[in-house]
Amino acid sequence: MEKLYAYVDETGQDTQGTLFLLAVVVVGDERDILLRWLENVEYETGKHLRSWHKSSHRVRIAYIDRIIESPRFYDAIFYAVYHEARAYRDLTLLTIAKALGTRMGSQRYRATVVIDGLQRAEVREVAVGLRRIRVPVHKVRGARDESNALVRLADAMAGFLRTAEEGDAEWRERLGRAVARGIICRV
Repeated sequence: MEKLYAYVDETGQDTQGTLFLLAVVVVGDERDILLRWLENVEYETGKHLRSWHKSSHRVRIAYIDRIIESPRFYDAIFYAVYHEARAYRDLTLLTIAKALGTRMGSQRYRATVVIDGLQRAEVREVAVGLRRIRVPVHKVRGARDESNALVRLADAMAGFLRTAEEGDAEWRERLGRAVARGIICRV
């Protein structure tokens, strides 16, 4: 049975349901190697520990280009976009299930799910919700953007994907390249 880690971030609650987007980064045994590699990329691009919104345009481009050009993230980044929807919790659970299912197919796995901004009081509800829809969850926990490089990657992906979804041509082109290379998949 494979052990997976899913790092989740969302954007769009500020639109009152007009747009809600979730980014899910799914990794397995390669997690520690990816963490070190991402930390190096953050340092080399000047992103450091900053969130997507606190990074300059130049840094965002350099960081995203390194991610989408790397074969390390083949079949690892998933996203879903919802319009006119406010069932944020249910959509989050559904997107996590779809991302893990797409990554693993019929293979058996157990997942540790790390959700940016999830409060301690919500952890049990999310774990129960995932188990109800038959996601084999080992553990659910909340995190902050600063906690590790994979959480920061999920944050950056949410920001990048939202900008592309809102129609920015420069980011849409990058998204098209990433999808064509199998780095990013819409679920």
